[in-house]
Amino acid sequence: MPRPDDARQGAVCGFYLQRQGPLAGLTRLAAGTIQITGSPFDGGKLRIGRFEMACADGTLLKGRFTARQNHLEMRTFEEDLYPADVQALIDESDAQPADPGP
Repeated sequence: MPRPDDARQGAVCGFYLQRQGPLAGLTRLAAGTIQITGSPFDGGKLRIGRFEMACADGTLLKGRFTARQNHLEMRTFEEDLYPADVQALIDESDAQPADPGP
């Protein structure tokens, strides 16, 4: 994986839903970093990355991912399966103040 300074970083917002265990339930993401490397999504090319997210309940999510964009799957998820949840995340993101930076 390329060095982190070669990667783009983005802000995160959303939630984490744990189905089992002592912290089962929904918690909001409180802070986090996502580092993504690879070409833009085109022609089925992959992106790889690392993430570290802290949740409001103290849960820490940390790991690596490989992503391939699938327009049909995204549209089905956003418009057919979970439109209210997606809209709530959009509304929450719109309400967040912009990061003034350093």
